[in-house]
Amino acid sequence: MRILQASALAVFFLGLIACNPEDSVPQSNQDSNILINNDSETLSKRIKSSSAGVVGMRGFADAAARVMDSENTPAGTMALELVGQVAPPTINGVTLQANHVAIDGKYAYVAYTTQGPIFHGAIEIMDISTLPTPTIVSQAKFKYSNINSLTYDAGKLYMAVSSDIYKEEGVEAPANLLSVSVANGQFADDFKFHPVIGSAGTDIIHTENKVIVTSGTSGAASVFDINTLEMVQVVEMEDLRSAVYGNGKLAVLDGSKGVNFLDLANFSVTSNIPVNLTVPHAKRTMDIHDDQLLVAEGPNGVGVYDLMSGSLVARLAIPESENEVAIEDFVTNAVSSNQGHIYMANGGAGLSVSEFGATQIEELGVLEIGGSSNYVKVNEDYIFVASGKEGLQVIKTNRIDEVNDPLCDGLPRYKGKATLNVNNGAQGYSGTTLLHQLNINDEFTYCGALAVTNRVNVNQHAIFNMRGNLVIGKQDGNSGLIINGDMTVNGNLIIYGDLTINNSGVLEFVGENSSITVFGTVRINNQGEVKGNFKDLSGKL
Repeated sequence: MRILQASALAVFFLGLIACNPEDSVPQSNQDSNILINNDSETLSKRIKSSSAGVVGMRGFADAAARVMDSENTPAGTMALELVGQVAPPTINGVTLQANHVAIDGKYAYVAYTTQGPIFHGAIEIMDISTLPTPTIVSQAKFKYSNINSLTYDAGKLYMAVSSDIYKEEGVEAPANLLSVSVANGQFADDFKFHPVIGSAGTDIIHTENKVIVTSGTSGAASVFDINTLEMVQVVEMEDLRSAVYGNGKLAVLDGSKGVNFLDLANFSVTSNIPVNLTVPHAKRTMDIHDDQLLVAEGPNGVGVYDLMSGSLVARLAIPESENEVAIEDFVTNAVSSNQGHIYMANGGAGLSVSEFGATQIEELGVLEIGGSSNYVKVNEDYIFVASGKEGLQVIKTNRIDEVNDPLCDGLPRYKGKATLNVNNGAQGYSGTTLLHQLNINDEFTYCGALAVTNRVNVNQHAIFNMRGNLVIGKQDGNSGLIINGDMTVNGNLIIYGDLTINNSGVLEFVGENSSITVFGTVRINNQGEVKGNFKDLSGKL
């Protein structure tokens, strides 16, 4: 490892940029190598909702099973809905691949790249606040650069890129930091390339006052001042894959040596965690959750380490898959966490989830989504899963910590089976639950977030009191809500299948901020009735 101070950097890059006196090369959106598109309506046509709906989960013990036994399978503890699948953009007939996401407020920034010797990339800005599906509001395509990673801070987007130095105008280095201003979901006209050493920019993060770019193959951690984007330091390392900053700690993942912790003042290595990364130059990510460091370690799953001591706390294995997976695809490429859960992108083995418990981490299961899982990024509200050429999958989380309603007082968590039958007596539960089917023949109250993958049947003389968020079904399945009794809702009701109200069935919205979205068909037969104050977000009632 070698550390170059700012005084040595000009000499280091003298030969690299001898043809251009500027370290930063401005690029106009009129430049034919960077193509800007702000046509949100056209861009958003690539977002498909045909497979949208409740996301099921297979427990670790059932992950390899071909057929699920919902009668005996325990209920899940997460309520997730797939809200859209984003087909990747193309350049000159070449399909790009989503490989990184940064989330800030209502916007998600998505990076696209290509594999192999071709240099094509893109950045898209997605508005994730629009209901019922997100929208793409802006796009920048790069004819001769891969966008490998990105991060956002205070109106600026920073990217780690690899460029074709023979075709990308004004760019002399294959590895670069690329910066651009963004506002209200739109790119400004100030794209700038900043060269770094190494063959390709692999990851990028920011601290309060610095931007750090990692680069691979005789690369480095290159440190820039976040205000001036002047390079102030270079820490040379052989094979950097990723970087992470959090809880006052800065760490980089070196494919040849493992995790190196860097001093935030002089960026020297203060400690090391040996990690065996068996696949050269493959993408691997890290995350920090409180006092723990999470490292994607390829075929070894995720290593969980104490952030202070570096000791191994836990190892999360890759679950078996119901599909045949090539050994090279049975790897954890990325890891991301929010306040309650850890998400592992396991290639052909899918996306697995574990939960932070009071004393240990509990492995929950594998989400039932299509395609491989090559990258994952989460916050408290959304999960973004990059599935290679199959695009980007956007999953919304439903959580309600507390419901203020007298009906909810003292209700326990549900700990039964995935098929819930309410017979011979009233039942009531709270919290977050995933069911396969719900059949109500008596009085049933649920407070919190409830997701049902198949059907909800409110049978004759039954009463269903829903307080919170209820999501039902899938668009591509025979699912929905059938009401033959009485159902009251104070909250949000989303039905990806059909809504049928028969005979004297009643759907009543109570409270002031209730809403309903129906993706399927609405049938109100005989004396069926919908009443109360609510927002009809799908315009079908």
